[in-house]
Amino acid sequence: MEPRKNKGNHHEKTEKHTYLRGERGQSLFYRPVMKAISRDFSIISDKFQKYRKLVEQVEEERLIAIIGTLSLEESLDSLLGEYIPDYKIIDDFSFLSKINLMLSLRLIPKHLLYAIDLARIVRNRFVHDLSIDRFDSLDKQIKSTLRTTHKEFFPGDGNDNEKLKDIFMKIVESVVIGLGIYASHIKTAKEFIYSDEFWRVVNKRFPKK
Repeated sequence: MEPRKNKGNHHEKTEKHTYLRGERGQSLFYRPVMKAISRDFSIISDKFQKYRKLVEQVEEERLIAIIGTLSLEESLDSLLGEYIPDYKIIDDFSFLSKINLMLSLRLIPKHLLYAIDLARIVRNRFVHDLSIDRFDSLDKQIKSTLRTTHKEFFPGDGNDNEKLKDIFMKIVESVVIGLGIYASHIKTAKEFIYSDEFWRVVNKRFPKK
């Protein structure tokens, strides 16, 4: 399976966290609201630090790809668990199925999910082909997509000679943080929907005649 391509510019370069932004109307949550994550900041930070600690302990690029992709899948599971109450009881759910489920739900900007799918493809190349032991050994299309994704996430980064290993790690770090932020938003929205305040808003908007 070839890497998915993201069409269109999802960035507004004048704002922070531009790599997390999507297009309004294309997903339920299309931009981060940083004020809304204060209570979950430590959780998001802990997950990021967990990934950094693991990846900094290894030098082999195959392990970097595996650890990075596992971190993304774990973060994706956390996000799905916030939205789907009994998500943990679902068995035999592949990584690709989780990505496609998130794409179909349209909860978060799709370019983040395309980046996860790219990491999945990279991981699969490493684990199914023993001749690939470095990111530079990946096929031309995957290497090109990694560099394109990096430029989309970080349009101000002008280093065209950055190592593919470092590009992969930066993308993973960014998406792990992004999934944590959007998981926090989903939790907040769900709590509001289950609250009495939500029903007061609904009744006010649609008064009885």
